[in-house]
Amino acid sequence: MNFKILISGLVLVASLTLFAADITAPKMELIDSENGRLTVFPEGIVISDKDMKITGKRAIFFEKDNRAIIKDSLTITNPQYTITADSAIYSFTEKISVLQGNVVVESDTLEIRTNELIFDQRQNLVKSQQGLVIKEKRQNILVSSKIGEYDFNQALGITDSLPTLFIFRSDTTVISSKKMVLDNNQYQYYAVESVTVKNKDSYLYCDTLLFFVKEDSGVAFANPRISENENQLSGEKIWFYFDSQDSVLNGNESKSLNKIRVDNNVNAKYFTKENGVVEINNAKYLIINYQDNEVKNIYITGDSLNLISGTYRTKEKL
Repeated sequence: MNFKILISGLVLVASLTLFAADITAPKMELIDSENGRLTVFPEGIVISDKDMKITGKRAIFFEKDNRAIIKDSLTITNPQYTITADSAIYSFTEKISVLQGNVVVESDTLEIRTNELIFDQRQNLVKSQQGLVIKEKRQNILVSSKIGEYDFNQALGITDSLPTLFIFRSDTTVISSKKMVLDNNQYQYYAVESVTVKNKDSYLYCDTLLFFVKEDSGVAFANPRISENENQLSGEKIWFYFDSQDSVLNGNESKSLNKIRVDNNVNAKYFTKENGVVEINNAKYLIINYQDNEVKNIYITGDSLNLISGTYRTKEKL
């Protein structure tokens, strides 16, 4: 047999010691059930726990295992970020929330989206095994992965299970690898193992890649090489740079690939529009400058420091 006690016109349920949190609600119902006593808040609730605040339109507290189910317009806020979702299960003992449905974590610099998220309040950590997307707002960069986490204390994200990084400029550069680390303290992304970088018809392959957010540039090392249709390029390190153009895209500066630099032991073979061939063997470094998404010129320096420069346009795609 169940029975219900209804308390209405309630302004504050003062620091319920059972739940170790301050709870504010306009209405509360106490229900004794076969599963133990339930506390129901049918018209909204605010839970304050140190610097964290949880709000929702409905909530059920389970005294037996010290947890709550919070539904409808769920919001979790603290000084660093805000989390919204359709619903959550919150453990007062472990300080862990399992959020489900349209989950969004937003800070000044990041936006994280997923369908299911675990939020560890004590460790200041969010993680998901249901697929998540992390967007870096400052440079319009986005990484998606099936499994990932972000530590707000360390400003460090780790994405596993074949993550993909999208760098949105006038052309979208796509980076894929087996694992990716997001270091927001150093403003850089770190991709390792079977790394592929795609920009239009060009593919860069390597085992390790760093992308620097502030400088809007990246460097590939550990066997880096570029394939562009029939053109081939390799060396010890390959740098790539984005730069702003005079054009405007959607009210923002439009950026595109501006330059590639290859350092040490440079080997390349480029075919020109006129069916000529530019072949380079063991050069010290090579620089390719781009304009309007086409090769503007190529500079090569050999060990003898003889500078060879010229204007070469890559062969049209067959």
